Amino acid sequence: MMESEFQEEESGSRSGIEEVLTSKGWLSSCDPVLRQQLLDIGRPSRFEPGEVLFRIGDEPEGIYGVANGAVHIAMPADDGQELVIYHADTGFWVGDLELFSEQARIATVTAAAPTLCLFISRTQLRRLLDREPIHFRDFYKMSYENGRNIMRTLANMTVTGSDKRLALKLLQYDENKGDPKAWITIAQNQLALTTALSVPTLERVLRRMAGAGLVEIGYGKLRILDRSGLRSLARS
Repeated sequence: MMESEFQEEESGSRSGIEEVLTSKGWLSSCDPVLRQQLLDIGRPSRFEPGEVLFRIGDEPEGIYGVANGAVHIAMPADDGQELVIYHADTGFWVGDLELFSEQARIATVTAAAPTLCLFISRTQLRRLLDREPIHFRDFYKMSYENGRNIMRTLANMTVTGSDKRLALKLLQYDENKGDPKAWITIAQNQLALTTALSVPTLERVLRRMAGAGLVEIGYGKLRILDRSGLRSLARS
């Protein structure tokens, strides 16, 4: 690819990234000055399905904002197995906790689909925050929101009743979808892990939901057709 083509592709990526990340998620709620500064210093990063953004134990190099696609966040159990506990879509930012604590990564983040992120390096962030430490408060908001989502996920995993537990999880995933017809990109085995259900149980529940017209099932994805019906199921 010629240099001009590279420049054109990056320009298109940046335009798409800016449109998404300034309209939803953490960056959209930031101070406008900080928002533009982060867009200016960030660079587009693309990941194929299954490609790792970072692994448990890695040194923190920066933060990622998901502009297209989705990521899975896995954390280790005491037996050493990594369990997927969260599925994040566009507008989500990850990597802040270890970056500001200067500790090794405590989770593995993997692309769940072809994914486009805005990556902001540790060096660039430190330089910006050294100049303008007032912006730390915006990053505290990111850490708070991410922590709240994880705690909510763990709480929902303890809800009794497989139908209710899955309904709560799907509604949580659906919250950040800008398009009500958009698919949730997650394989059934991964969805089973994030709901603490066995795969056979998950498949049975999904079939019941599909039969009731609540969801549509695709290959490695699904989407909600009847949100009010799913909310009623979650409250039952």
